[in-house]
Amino acid sequence: MKKNTFSKKFWIYTALYVLSCVSICCLPALLTSGSVIDFTETGQIGDTIGGIMGPVVAMIAAYLTFIAFWVQKQANEAQRQDIKVERFNANFYNLLNIHEQITSSLEFTDLRKNITYRGRELFRYTFELVWEYNQKGEYVAKGMRGRINTSGMESYADSNTPTYFDHYFRNMYRIVKFVEETDVFDDLPQEEIDKKKYEYVSILRSTLSRYELVWLFYNTLSIYGKAKFKPLVEKYALLNNIRVELLVNQEDVKEFDAKAFGGQYPV
Repeated sequence: MKKNTFSKKFWIYTALYVLSCVSICCLPALLTSGSVIDFTETGQIGDTIGGIMGPVVAMIAAYLTFIAFWVQKQANEAQRQDIKVERFNANFYNLLNIHEQITSSLEFTDLRKNITYRGRELFRYTFELVWEYNQKGEYVAKGMRGRINTSGMESYADSNTPTYFDHYFRNMYRIVKFVEETDVFDDLPQEEIDKKKYEYVSILRSTLSRYELVWLFYNTLSIYGKAKFKPLVEKYALLNNIRVELLVNQEDVKEFDAKAFGGQYPV
């Protein structure tokens, strides 16, 4: 990240310093003109001017040394900032890679059909197709859609199906929380900080399939994500581009702030 080498305060101090030097340079003419104090009878004029100008030269040399140290200090700070950004990027993309591995490792075998569902296809299967049983061993609902449609959001916590995605949602929350809590951009204006963080979370959102967004929608409405994850989902518009026709009830979008969908509710 690039930073300005010289700040506004630096230029103010520089202007004051230059003004002081100019004032000192004018002293020989002022002091030898007789208008204030008459030095024309005090020996060689050159001695007088040399005595006055000597400190000016020394001050200029000292100032140039100060500039050299200032530039080096600013360069060191910029380098440290660049290292912080690089470290943040490395950690972020490492978390993103872990999340992709978690997603790819998801697996469930439907023994009735003798079909194994893996990775992202499992989200659609568990939401739309899998049959669930009650304690009597009877089919009670087809997928999480059937459960929510029949018994409401309370049935989400009563189902074993969300436990398949516990690790998945914990890691997703960790990624968003990591971006939310970073101080790597704190030298920027608040508006720029928010924009940077939004861009990083948008990278995560771009990896989500349509049924991952549906599961995220209901997970953050449930007791598992409502307190901690839902505010972050809203802040970073993680449900933007969700396919509302896949929801059990499209009116449920009103359970979220419109920010969760990019600023306006989907239609």
